[in-house]
Amino acid sequence: MKKGKTKNIVFKITTNDSTTTTTDTVKAATSKKKVLKVVSTKVKNKKVIVKVKAVKKGTAKITLTADSYKAKTTVKIK
Repeated sequence: MKKGKTKNIVFKITTNDSTTTTTDTVKAATSKKKVLKVVSTKVKNKKVIVKVKAVKKGTAKITLTADSYKAKTTVKIK
């Protein structure tokens, strides 16, 4: 990802019962707010879309939390 740009990061999610949809509130947080900002978080059709903006060069981790479950990914900014 390049500095100053925004990008959508998509997480695929599933429920224990495949006929239901996700109703839990989903939160996204970044490990380094000076490097990467979370602009918005949306839940749509078994996907969580996290819009992030790169502030400056470096690496940051995005942590997605839904109820007691967590998912992490690392983003490198050039």
